Amino acid sequence: MTRSRRRRPLPDRWRAVELDTFRTAVGLAIVAGALALVAPYLDGLVAALAALAGAGWAAARAHRRAVGTVASGATALALAIVGAGVAAFLFLPEPWSAARGLALAGSWLPMWWRERTEGAVRFGAVAEAP
Repeated sequence: MTRSRRRRPLPDRWRAVELDTFRTAVGLAIVAGALALVAPYLDGLVAALAALAGAGWAAARAHRRAVGTVASGATALALAIVGAGVAAFLFLPEPWSAARGLALAGSWLPMWWRERTEGAVRFGAVAEAP
């Protein structure tokens, strides 16, 4: 015969850790891009992390638009740099093709810097009603 156990709330130290997808993906893409200089097969990982960074940025952007934050001209410039990084990843000629993963990962740095200095709304943050 089993005894039923009462569920208790978890202590603070065991609660889930909140993770920012965009910032984490950019950081890991930079590391993987640097490692791709030595091991070119990691370019696929860099591309996947860059796609994850784009999805994380878009999700955070949609959340901020719901809160009412407007994009600036710096966002367009950062997106243009990301576009140049994607073009470099796809079309770099042979002498520099070893650095294409690093070029793609590095192209996300202006967007990362802009999001960091803007003080972006984080998931889990509660917008206060006026």
